[in-house]
Amino acid sequence: MEDWTDEGNIDDYEPGGEADENGVTVNVGGGDVTYDVATRMVTMPIVDGTQFTMEGGSTAGYYVTMYYEGNDTEHQWLTIDPLADNMTKADVTPVIYTIKKDATYTDTKYPIAFIRFTDKISAKETIVIVQPFAKPTVLVNNLSNGSTYADNVLSLYQSTAISQPTVTLNVFASGGSRLEFIGWTTPVNWLTIAPAVEQNISLANYILTLNSSDASFPDPYPLEGKTFTFTNKANEEMKETVTLKLKSDLTITSTTVAQAEFDNSSSTLKLFNNENDKVKLTVNTIGGSDVLNVPSWLIVTKEDEGKNQTIYTFNVASGTTTNMNADITIRSKADNTIIKTYKVYAISRDVTFSTPTKNSDYTTVSNFTSTTPTISYFACEGSYVEFKVTSPKGVTVVNGSWCNLDVMSETTLSTGQKQTTIRMNRINNDNWHGTPTNDCNASVTDKYSGSLKKNITVKQYQIVYPGSKVPPTLVKGYWVAPVNSVSSISYNDMRSRVTNGTACPSNWRIPTHSEYLSLAGISGGNTLAYDLNSYPELKAAYRPGSGEVHYWASNDDRIGYGLRFVNGKFSTWTLGDKNISNLRCIKNK
Repeated sequence: MEDWTDEGNIDDYEPGGEADENGVTVNVGGGDVTYDVATRMVTMPIVDGTQFTMEGGSTAGYYVTMYYEGNDTEHQWLTIDPLADNMTKADVTPVIYTIKKDATYTDTKYPIAFIRFTDKISAKETIVIVQPFAKPTVLVNNLSNGSTYADNVLSLYQSTAISQPTVTLNVFASGGSRLEFIGWTTPVNWLTIAPAVEQNISLANYILTLNSSDASFPDPYPLEGKTFTFTNKANEEMKETVTLKLKSDLTITSTTVAQAEFDNSSSTLKLFNNENDKVKLTVNTIGGSDVLNVPSWLIVTKEDEGKNQTIYTFNVASGTTTNMNADITIRSKADNTIIKTYKVYAISRDVTFSTPTKNSDYTTVSNFTSTTPTISYFACEGSYVEFKVTSPKGVTVVNGSWCNLDVMSETTLSTGQKQTTIRMNRINNDNWHGTPTNDCNASVTDKYSGSLKKNITVKQYQIVYPGSKVPPTLVKGYWVAPVNSVSSISYNDMRSRVTNGTACPSNWRIPTHSEYLSLAGISGGNTLAYDLNSYPELKAAYRPGSGEVHYWASNDDRIGYGLRFVNGKFSTWTLGDKNISNLRCIKNK
């Protein structure tokens, strides 16, 4: 096409040709449509809804035609209403013509259009040229998840799942287009443009891919974004500006100093009221980050504040002694909806022990509030002493030779402290405590620097008769079992057990006649000559109650020689073949 100001003509029309005496008015209204009166040229953006009007003042009316450069009939991208050439010689009413982009036109070629007004009487002509050169049209063809494009703002979202977000921009510019950076340091290695930054086709795809790991990536990336333009190569005054904004997930790594703790799974920081305990969080996010809701007792030190990567160090103020906690939020500056919330604890280093509970009345605990308590422990089956320890980080336990400390449970309190339930019981079975034992030493130690250690001395409370919850009674150098060895069996069955030695547990035995005399402290005889109340140890050991009660003895070559109680009196007795099954086992102290 020849330029309008060059010599020559376009379809036999010469520039500056005379208009009809009433003139033709071109009204472009608002928007981006422009009209040059001298050249009678309309420049029109290729955007749906764009339009302008033409109105003639001839009283006779006009013949109107619209055609395209090179007589192109395949790329008719404009509509005219009323339709061109729809006037008749009889119709002389002035008409306003509306010319607009055809919303149904989908091709990418937009030839120059000519609209010719011919006065029906004078045959004078006015030609208006419609030029499609305009700002490039930028649309999104493809966009990675989380990224957006609206109002010429492209926001790319770098996430954990999408480390290199990408967008395909569909750019229309008749005659081709060129992407140009404004105020950027080039080359821009952190943003790749494919297939090229300059393309000759009218409808071109520009694929932009972010690579924030490149060494040239801006630090920090400006929150207001960076701009670039698409320039129409056919008319370089026509440009479309796009602002590129970036945002990303918060990527956070941690280190701890001294005895501070950080748990990413529960999003907690634990500081133990020691200014030397610190948690460092390294926060990466494009555009930088902020920390919100910081309480007065928490000190936050920042390194590289405002950079894409900022290091935050958290510790408590000096002199903090009580338990406190607060929720703090780390937030992306580029997108305030991208946040991470953490619970920060200031935890007391005090260690407290609850008052122990026990399930045996024969077990006693003394001096437990000190660091060296003593437990007098009756080690029958199922016997235990239990207590709780509240500490900053929990405790460790060390067992003794025969006493066992079991950690039953450990929970985290709302204060951030640990509460540990510990149970002390026996390691071995009851028979192991059938003889006197040495003291057992166990310990409980606070995990925070071993700041508190409680050494527990466990002493044996008497010996244990197997299967009994009651201790045996010591009578004149003999331990007497607290319960009958067997019950509810026949005389013959009892005699058989006595004979073969299975009537008593291991290390226990049936008293002989002489041992009965010794532990009772009597000279013998079958006559009920002894008042039981005068023999309190014997009474406590046998507890015969009312009526007549007999206890077996070893055979001594006799038939069940034993001990007889009748209504508060007692003596030794030859039991004979009576159906007697009472038997208390003994052992020497």
